[in-house]
Amino acid sequence: MNCLMTSTLLALAFSHASMAGEADAFQEPVAPVSSPSDDWEFKFSMYGPIVGLDGTTRVGAAILPVDIGFDDIWDNMDAGIVLAGEARKGKWSLTGDLIWLKLSVASTPTPTTYIGTTIEQTVGSLALGYEIYEDERWTVDFLAGGAYTGLDVSGDVTAAPTPPASRTGFISGSQDWVDPFVGVRFRYRAGDHWRLFGRFDYGGWGVASDTYLQAMLGVGYQFTDTVGLFAAYRYLTVDYSDGPFAYDVDTKGPQVGLVFSF
Repeated sequence: MNCLMTSTLLALAFSHASMAGEADAFQEPVAPVSSPSDDWEFKFSMYGPIVGLDGTTRVGAAILPVDIGFDDIWDNMDAGIVLAGEARKGKWSLTGDLIWLKLSVASTPTPTTYIGTTIEQTVGSLALGYEIYEDERWTVDFLAGGAYTGLDVSGDVTAAPTPPASRTGFISGSQDWVDPFVGVRFRYRAGDHWRLFGRFDYGGWGVASDTYLQAMLGVGYQFTDTVGLFAAYRYLTVDYSDGPFAYDVDTKGPQVGLVFSF
């Protein structure tokens, strides 16, 4: 059964890579920095995570390592929806995202044992921002918000390398939490097309996770007034525990996406 726990927790670790304050980082606009306007401005983002994970998880008395490379994650994804957006008026902004993923992990730890795990996860974040500095090239925003993660996991062990063989064990369960956070983000207009951006969030404080920390730095290229491409590197660490469940994992890697402004 420890093998099943390992498979399940690896899937959990990957699913958390996309979560939470996590995803809202990728609404960083690559549109030209301009003076605050009384008109509403909207941005819509589509992006894909390419991440690796490193840390430990715990279920009951079992402490399990998490070590998965970014080159393996796409093989475990059955379906997914990843959306992000921002509404801005003057110095105020509201950013949010919604991510739904369905993952399947299969392994054969022994020639006569098959372990299959399915996980569905819904994650979202919402942050209110206020511009605290602005000039011709720079804008700096202060952020405050929350990051939600909800997970549903099921898994089974069968007595043969492939199903359908007689099931010898089955588990299912769910876990969800919300991490409050505060943060700072900056945007720098390097020219007519190039943009630099970054973000740092910190939260948790024992409300849900003991520690929630995210740092991100990226570059964007504006093709037109309405379409831009960005690439960023993100580091996220979460230290969460609740009864028999614990999650202490670092998530890091490059991310690439498109931003549409209107």
